[in-house]
Amino acid sequence: MARHARVAGGLVAEIIEVDPGGAPFAERFHPDVVAACVEVPSGLAVAPGWRWTSGGGFAPPATPPAPSRIRVIRSLAFRDRLAAARQAELTAAAAAAAMPPASNGALLNFLLSQAASVTTDLDDPRTVGGVDALRAAGLITAAERAALLADGTAAEVA
Repeated sequence: MARHARVAGGLVAEIIEVDPGGAPFAERFHPDVVAACVEVPSGLAVAPGWRWTSGGGFAPPATPPAPSRIRVIRSLAFRDRLAAARQAELTAAAAAAAMPPASNGALLNFLLSQAASVTTDLDDPRTVGGVDALRAAGLITAAERAALLADGTAAEVA
């Protein structure tokens, strides 16, 4: 089969395959279609989306840019990165730490701030500091810390 690429706006819009045993390509199609087509060299896997270069050759589509990292997520999604039972343990431990004789309300303040927030910026120093305080207090593991501060997902934004 002879292959022709119909090019529109510098991109291959479609591939037209014709049996080489019939009439010439230019006689099979309307002159406007013929004028928009370029013969595809044998063995070249050109497909729609490929580019027709100014130098007269085909180039594969440009690699799409990597998706941007999601660093702001819903606060409930942030909290749900830990199991409900784990969340309850952290809340109890933070509440206990805020009571005398320790009277350290920093952990409880972090958890309450998270509960009151609509979104959580995973790069905010308060978020990182709060998660690090939970780790330093031995309340979360290194793996849990990594999971809490990992890039967000599309589902955590919606």
